[in-house]
Amino acid sequence: DYSPDSLDEAFAALAPLVGKRLGDGGPRAPESAHDLWSGTAGLTSPSAGFALESALVELSSKRRGEPAWWLLARIHAELQGAEFDGATFDRGRAVAALLPRDPKRAIEHAARAHARGIRSFKVKVGARDAWTEELELLRSVRRRFPDALLRLDANQSFSSHELWQRLPALRELELEWFEEPVPKFPRGLEKPAGVPLALDETLQSEVPSEAPLLEHGVSAFVLKPTT
Repeated sequence: DYSPDSLDEAFAALAPLVGKRLGDGGPRAPESAHDLWSGTAGLTSPSAGFALESALVELSSKRRGEPAWWLLARIHAELQGAEFDGATFDRGRAVAALLPRDPKRAIEHAARAHARGIRSFKVKVGARDAWTEELELLRSVRRRFPDALLRLDANQSFSSHELWQRLPALRELELEWFEEPVPKFPRGLEKPAGVPLALDETLQSEVPSEAPLLEHGVSAFVLKPTT
């Protein structure tokens, strides 16, 4: 649902690369942003491009003996024109841990991620008749990790009425952002929600004009590799 191409189109895009050796008429394991871009620049399928990029990054990380996210962090620094300092790299901003819905498992998962230096957690909300439990989970995470960045994603599952009922509790959580709270977002909001908001699936069909984004406090675009 998050890619404009079909599986057959993705296979067809990759077919000319089958049997080619890396760096010999085919892509090379990336060491830089240019390598990563040039390895997939000719592909017309977003899904195929993402699959090939993922495989190349994994190969390069194994050759270098470092995790894939480390390579991507270096490439990000290169694109920003900055030196990459692994000793001070802010992993908490670059990686968000998706927490399970079960409260006990969520806290355990968050604790393990926090111990690894991750300072950003994402929680899916909006399951049917589960708001009481979801809110308690969110409050537990906030109490246990007051320094963490907390992101919510409702996948447009809240009705407008439910959102306005729940906003006072959501504001208390000091969210980094709340992703896609209602259908037809952001036009599905009658007025600003008073919490930072983010776009995700809306971007698959359109990019809203600047005026409604500013009006409703949209502070982030969540981009899928195939967006």
